[in-house]
Formats: sequence, structure tokens, C-alpha cells
Amino acid sequence: MIDNTQTTASQSSPLDILFVMHNAGFVRNYEGVLRNLLSRGHRIHVAYEHNRNKLGENVQVERLAAEYDNFTHGAAPRRETNDYWGVAAEVLRTYLDYLRYLHPRYRLATQLRLRVEVQVPAFLRGLARIVVAAGPWALSGFVHTVRCIERQLPPATQIRQFIQSRRPSALLITPLVDIGSDQVDYIREASAAKIPTALGVSSWDNLTNKGEMQVVPDRVLLWNDSQKIEAIEIHGVPEDRVIVTGAQNFDDWFNWQPSKTREAFGRRVGLSSEKPFILYLGSSFFIAPKEAEFAQRWLLALRAFPDPVVANADVLIRPHPNNTRQWLRDYAYDPRVHFWPKYGSDPFAGEFKNDFFDSLYYSGVVVGINTSAQIEAAILGRVICTVRAPEFQHSQEGTLHFKHLAGEDGPVLASDNLEAHLQDLKKALTDPDQFVDRTRKFVAHFVRPRGLDQPAIPYVTETIEQLALVTPVAEQAREAPGFGTYVVQPLAVLMGLFFGARNQKLPGWVPLVRPVIWVAVRMLAFLTIFWSMGVESKAVKHPKLGHAEYRRHQKIVRLQKKIRHITEHTFKFVKRTKRPVKRGFKVFKSRVIRPPVRFVSLCVVGLRRKKTGFLNRLKKMRKLFLKRFRTVINRKNNSTSDQSSQHIDL
Repeated sequence: MIDNTQTTASQSSPLDILFVMHNAGFVRNYEGVLRNLLSRGHRIHVAYEHNRNKLGENVQVERLAAEYDNFTHGAAPRRETNDYWGVAAEVLRTYLDYLRYLHPRYRLATQLRLRVEVQVPAFLRGLARIVVAAGPWALSGFVHTVRCIERQLPPATQIRQFIQSRRPSALLITPLVDIGSDQVDYIREASAAKIPTALGVSSWDNLTNKGEMQVVPDRVLLWNDSQKIEAIEIHGVPEDRVIVTGAQNFDDWFNWQPSKTREAFGRRVGLSSEKPFILYLGSSFFIAPKEAEFAQRWLLALRAFPDPVVANADVLIRPHPNNTRQWLRDYAYDPRVHFWPKYGSDPFAGEFKNDFFDSLYYSGVVVGINTSAQIEAAILGRVICTVRAPEFQHSQEGTLHFKHLAGEDGPVLASDNLEAHLQDLKKALTDPDQFVDRTRKFVAHFVRPRGLDQPAIPYVTETIEQLALVTPVAEQAREAPGFGTYVVQPLAVLMGLFFGARNQKLPGWVPLVRPVIWVAVRMLAFLTIFWSMGVESKAVKHPKLGHAEYRRHQKIVRLQKKIRHITEHTFKFVKRTKRPVKRGFKVFKSRVIRPPVRFVSLCVVGLRRKKTGFLNRLKKMRKLFLKRFRTVINRKNNSTSDQSSQHIDL
């Protein structure tokens, strides 16, 4: 029974669960939970924001839809890309995600900070540097101000209508911490509709290497106590909303059995069955963009090691599914190096998963830079080694989640150089039993904190079922307007107009002109409709409306169409008049603004000099003005005389 959830009654009827995720690939992290909920009769709709199918992510979704009648899926609505408020929300949320990386805890996370920094406008980055230079108190106040502005943005109409149309019993969301995530709107709109919400943390690194949790759901489902500390200290989640469930996506690994024997697996990939092999697990492109070059250097050091057990060991390299292109090189010079699976294999196929499990199960030692596959290797009790290479400093010591693996309580033997790393490989290949206790403690703490014999899927399922009975937190709803609201809302309006125009690559004057045009057109429409109210007509009588009312109704409809047509063409005209308006501004500046400013400046300069000099300058200015005035008058007289003479000649 879950002890840290507040329930009011027992759940008996089936639930309508809405699960919003970034893309369909996140289904693999919750497939066991979804199957458990569906088998209990609950109705589930999975909505994904991005229809990405780069690696065949939609396969699992389609398979669930084919197996269960109570499972549906589809696209999740997002803010319109051409919407001012949508653009402003994305910019402000990305800016908040960038500001979190200015905290001292991320001083070594240069690559993580750069990944967000390139998405922030240059003047906002400069403003952030000024605030950081002022001190931590200034940064804290600045972050609070930006967050207040972001909260004053209008709600997402599309998302609100989507939630109201489905009206689910509970809303699940993952991962919520993407850079500039739109999932914040789902939490807010669901809370405003009194629908309980929950966040499922899908991976071990989500809370530290992505964005900020800018809105806190009613429940946050985490793997372990380490993530609980991160959620409380980094994201400000109240402790009573955190539920430690264990890692549900690793439950299958505790009961999984190899699909082939050691001899059959060796024949399949080309390995010898007489000696243990080293399994090299590739990392993603962000973690290791030049991993193939490092692996080549690592192999040369491996073959040059004096111990024959290490030097003559077979090596099986498994590239990361998202980082396979750089491994397309020739290793024929070393027949003891093998690649599996082959390039272009389907990572969602059943044979792919079986080969992955078999390679971990039969390996003697596992080597990797920084990947979640090292957690799976720890579940199987394998010894894991890595090297703190300089080219991977941004993805090892520069990330907070790497300490979970390579820390004092982690299962990974991390070495500072290749020599020490090869010594660790020698220990792991000759006496692997000395590392068994270390690996088991990590799995008990990080993967299954409720007990090694307690799977996480049933507990997560029970938590979701009880979520429908939880009263949503009132603070997630949009607050009533106060004094601060009337101060912040104008800033939100200006930011929405500015970033909307910037996103559409329009000049800066367009956001100022468009509201004027909009008001003028709407006022004209209002006056026209108001005038048409008194117009009588001899139209055919409507069965429900009178002939006058029906005629008036038809006229209003036609006027509305004309207004929309005028508005569209007006905006197009404004968009086309970029160059003429710029030229007009230049003329206005040179003919109207610059002369009086120049006169004032000359007067100020004259005041600094002697009195006679100032009087002389005034006389010169008077003469110059009279000269220009006479020139204009003469030019006008000459033009009129020419016209009159032409008229007489004709």
C-alpha cells in the first residue's frame, strides 16, 4: 500500500488516462506499466508531441494498439509556431533553462550549458552575464522575475480544448524537463480543470542534464533516493509529492534468460567460446562525438599491454543506435575485434534486444564512456570499467549523473588514464568476484530501492490508479490577478510581440504597427455593423427569423468576411512595405528630428563659449534659416510660373 499519497476513496471503476510524452519512443520506458494498466481494464490514450520515427519508435505504439482495444494514440496539440505567445513562452522557458546552468553546481558542465545557450538570443545571454556578475542574490531575483513574466502569458487554447475534450481521470507526462518544453501548459491546464497530474522520470539523467521543472505536478515518480534529492534541491519539488517507485523499465532484466548458448552466440557474432571477451558499449553522439577515434587508440593500448589475458582478449563493439555512422571504418587489421549488430539494424526488433542481452550476459567485462547500458550491465552483475578521457570531460565529470555510476558507491571502475584502466581490466578478467558486492549494492540502491525481489511495475501501476483520487494542488492553477500581475503583464505583452516578430523575421516596427491596424480595422467593423443594424430590407422571410432580422444577419456575415479579407490584405501590405517604411523613417529623421536636435546642440556649445561667440552663432543660424527659406520660396514660385506659362502656350 502506498503510504505517501492522499486518497479519499477506493478505486474500482476503470480510468481514462491521458499520457503525454515527447515522442513515441518513450513508450519503451513504460511498456510494462501500460500493459499492466490495460490488462486491468483502464483506457489509455498516448499523445506524443513529435511524430518522430527515426529509429522505428512507432513500432511499439502500433503493437500496443493492435493488442488492446482500450489503447489509442495520436498527436498532441502544441502552441502554434506563428503565435506570438507561443514563441514568447518558448523563449522564456528556454531562458529559464539556460539560467539554471549558470549555477555553480554546473561550472564544469560546459557542453550542457552550450547546448542551451545557442537557443537563447544574444542580448538575453548578455543580460544574464551582467546579472551573474552582480552576485547570487541578483541571479535569484532575476530568475524569479523571468518566471513571473512567463506565468503571465495567456494559456494555450489548443491544449486547453484538447484536455477539455478528452476529460481524463488523470494526466501522466514525461519527461517535462526538455529545453523550453510545451508540456508545462498541459500541467497547468489540467490543474485548472481539476485533473490530477503526475510526472514519470523516464531516465536516470533527466533531472540533471536537461531543463528545469518549471511547474510541479501533483506527484513525481522517481527511481531512487538519489533522484529524490535532485528533485527537491535542484527543482524545488515538495517532499510530500515525491514517490520513489524504482526503475520500472529494468524489471525485465531481472528475469530475462539468454536466447542462445555461449557457443551459438559466439558463432553468430564471430567470437571464440573458449575465453572471456570485452564488451565495448558505445555512447550517444552528444556524449562521445569522436568515440571511434578513442576506441582505436584504446585498442592499440590494449594490444600493447604486457599481460596476455588482456592483450589477446576478443573485443565485441556495440555502437549506440543513434551514433553508428562514425563506426563505419575498417578494423580488418585486428581479427579479434568484432562489431554487432550490423549497421542499419532495427533497435526495436526482438532479435536486437536478445542479442543485446546475450552480449551483456556472456561478457567478461564491460567498457563504456557514459551510457545507461552500464546500469543494465550492473543488473547482470558484470564488472564495468571506463576511462576519464580529456575529450569526454564534458560528458563525464561535466555531468552530474555520471557520479551515480563512477562515484564511491557506483559500479563503474573509473580510471584517469589508459594504464590504470588496463590494470582494472586485468583484475576484472582474472578475478571478477571481488566486485560482486559493489555491483549488488548499487542495484539495490539505484534500481530497486524497495528490495531486489520487489519489481517496480506493480507499484507504479498502483500509484497511477490512486492518482485519480488525489485532489489537484491549487497552486498549479492560474493565480488571480493582483498588483504584480498588472506590472508583469505589459512586459509579457511586449515580449510576446517582440519575439513573435523576431521568429517571423519581420522588422522591429511591425509589432508596433500591427496593433494599431488591428484596432482601426476592428473599430471600422464595429461602426459598420452598428450602422447596419438599422437598415431595413425587403428580403424573403426566414422561417425562424423575420425578413428584416434575416437580412440584417446576412449583411453582418458578409461584413465579417470583408473585414477578415481587409485584415489579411492589410497585414500582407504591412509585411511588403518594409523598405518604403524604412526610407520614410530616414526622411523623417533627417528633415524633422535632426534639425532641432542640431540647433539645440549648437546652442549648448555656444553657451560654453563667450557671449559674443554665442551671439555670432545665433546670427549665423538665422542667416542660414532665412537663406533656406528663400530658396524654398523661390523654388515654389518658379514651379508655379512654369506651370502658368505652359498653360498659356497651350
